[in-house]
Amino acid sequence: MEEGYLLFDADCKVVCANDAALKMLAMDNSEVVGRTVHEVVHSWHRYSFASECDFERNLRLLTIVDPRFEIFSTKDGLMYPVIYGIEKSHGDNLPAGYILRFSKTKDRRRVGQDLRLLSAITLTVAEVDSWDMALMQVLRLMCTALEWDLGLAWGPQGNSLYLISSWHRGSSAELTLSKEGGFWESLASQAIRERRVLVEHNVQHGSSSGVGLGAEIAIPIYYKNEPIVVLHFFSLKPEMTAQSIDLACLTASYLGALLSRKRFEEALRQSEEKYRMIFESALDGIITLSADTRILSCNPAVEAIFGYKAEEITGKRLEVLVPGFTEEWLPLSNDEEPVAYDMTLMGSSRDGADLHLELSLSRVSGLDESPVFVCILRDVTRRTKIEKLVKVQSSLLRRQAQMLDMAPVAVVATEFDTGIVIYWNHGAEKMYGWTKGEAKGKLLSSLINTDKSVDASIYSSLKNVGFWDGELRVNTRDGKHLTILSHKALQRDEDGLPASVLHVDTDITDRKRMEEQQERLLLIEQEQTRRLRELAQMRADFSAMIAHELNSPIAAIRAVLDVIEQANSNMRHKNLLNVIKREVDVLASLAGDVYNASEYEKSDFEVSLSPVSLKEIVMDAYIYAQSLLSEYHPIEVVGDTDVLVLADRERIGQVMRNLLSNAAKYSHRNSPILIRTNILEDKAKLEVVDQGPGIHPDDMDKIFRKFGRGRDLLGKKLPGLGLGLYVSRRIIQLHGSDLEVSSQLGKGSIFSFYLERVVT
Repeated sequence: MEEGYLLFDADCKVVCANDAALKMLAMDNSEVVGRTVHEVVHSWHRYSFASECDFERNLRLLTIVDPRFEIFSTKDGLMYPVIYGIEKSHGDNLPAGYILRFSKTKDRRRVGQDLRLLSAITLTVAEVDSWDMALMQVLRLMCTALEWDLGLAWGPQGNSLYLISSWHRGSSAELTLSKEGGFWESLASQAIRERRVLVEHNVQHGSSSGVGLGAEIAIPIYYKNEPIVVLHFFSLKPEMTAQSIDLACLTASYLGALLSRKRFEEALRQSEEKYRMIFESALDGIITLSADTRILSCNPAVEAIFGYKAEEITGKRLEVLVPGFTEEWLPLSNDEEPVAYDMTLMGSSRDGADLHLELSLSRVSGLDESPVFVCILRDVTRRTKIEKLVKVQSSLLRRQAQMLDMAPVAVVATEFDTGIVIYWNHGAEKMYGWTKGEAKGKLLSSLINTDKSVDASIYSSLKNVGFWDGELRVNTRDGKHLTILSHKALQRDEDGLPASVLHVDTDITDRKRMEEQQERLLLIEQEQTRRLRELAQMRADFSAMIAHELNSPIAAIRAVLDVIEQANSNMRHKNLLNVIKREVDVLASLAGDVYNASEYEKSDFEVSLSPVSLKEIVMDAYIYAQSLLSEYHPIEVVGDTDVLVLADRERIGQVMRNLLSNAAKYSHRNSPILIRTNILEDKAKLEVVDQGPGIHPDDMDKIFRKFGRGRDLLGKKLPGLGLGLYVSRRIIQLHGSDLEVSSQLGKGSIFSFYLERVVT
């Protein structure tokens, strides 16, 4: 193996070099002799973050170094692995000094491991979004590659360190150690103070030993001579191998610039996001322009002001938005203050509407040093219109005194203390019948005949709060009674003392008459509603009586059928008797439905609410379905039921039985029926789900009406009296909820309702 050597003196200046060294360094003798070893030998293992690396420190201190692994690079940047050592020169033919011996190594496996780890770290750090995540991935990759068990990353903060991130293999002891935060005066802080890598084998002290860790290494990472992080690794083994330490140091030497770039990228991204947020949320329009006034970008406010999409105006000149805008308006240099045009410029929106704009311009440098101009536009169209309106209103106010005389309402002014009329407009003449000459100088109360007690109340309100609003009964000159809506406001003199009262009166006699008529009609309507309720009560009572009376003959028919069936063994007769029995059962069911519906229609019908276990309600329904319906349909229960709800257990059970019976009645044989629950924060939802033919959209409301029935897929009315869902909805409404349905034709229906939870 070819070995190169450099002989250097105590000042680290090269005295001579052999041909092998010159060949590996890609230099000639004149480039080497007389220069320092630091200038000649370039180590890729150079710590770009520190003032010097281990290799350079060994040279400076003239330390004798046993052969170890390193990566050198030529002046052209080509890298090659070497084994190097430093020893004192000896022999008669060599001057006193030191020898740096190095030879290329054939250990490709080790070099490949180095480069694979560096490549993995580079790619991973580039892919993650944040500085903290980058550190976590570095710790993970280094611990995995070097077979270490715990990695911590410490950030410098003043004179102490704080834990940024940690990675461990999963043991509880290591996890505890990574969360302790007790490393302020540990190997990590010592390494950053001494600005060098520190390794400690056979750890016998501190919390590291307490959790079974045997060796530790602290590697400070610098960038431009400033500490940015300390990597702190632990191993369960009592010693770390020299190869793993070398590889860790090699990797760390590369991390300074890499991690600093990641932190810069994160800060830049946050800055860009902040700028983008400000840019996009600004109420003013912001446009960037090139030197020829072409639009480079714009924020959403520009789109809102002008009505264009950004892509429609990007690349076009600004005069599309601001007619007449030219390059002469742009600031000449960066030193100029932003140009603000105080005058209002005219803009044009996409639909051709005129816009009033305020505009300011400033100049910045682009990425290629070409000038970029920022244009800020404020839409003052509405403000301009308001200013014009204010001018118009000011002109109108000057004429209002003249116009008061033409107002359709009565405007009167009286002295505060005496009540004597000092102003009487044409509206007052028309309303009260007194002319202006007749009214002025008279008491207002004598002209319109107001109540003295009311006048006293009005006077007190004016004195205390400065105004009074209300209705008054007054008389006109010819004795006609009027109801007026009067607004009275106290006017004060220059000294702030009460001077006069302004009265603005509106005749509401006709309106009051209509209101009284409406009140009478409302009373008539309420009486009719009461009678209708009485009629409904009578109808409900009659229906209940009929349904009740039907029970006796139905019971008698059933008894007679039982006797006939026992006395007759003829199979044909038995079949006929079974038909009669089924029809009697149908009749009894109809009578029961009519009776129940009539009971629920009564105004005094109530439900008895109490805390009930939802599980009991669901189990009652499940047992009923299993006993009567399971032969034709599988019954399933889904959802949590371990809560209390506020319900009438008997009535809710009736609702569930009705819904399950309908599901079985209208579903295909062997199709499953589902009882489903869903527990919410303050309610519990119950659902009955079937796979029947579904409900026609036009029938969604009809099925809940009394005697309402839906249609099948062929449009034919379904069998039944149409009372079950009507009664069920009435019960659910009394529980403070409503019976709801969602359905798809050919796919099935879901009936659902809510019950209030009882918080224990």
